Amino acid sequence: MRVYLRKIEYSLTELGKSLEPILSELCKWAGNYAELC
Repeated sequence: MRVYLRKIEYSLTELGKSLEPILSELCKWAGNYAELC
């Protein structure tokens, strides 16, 4: 029996892309406080 893997591509909607600046700042914030966790 052969198994064929399907290739699935995902992409963000414009609404999802609008979160990019917020998530970027959140990552910077987390980097500053990661040692405290």
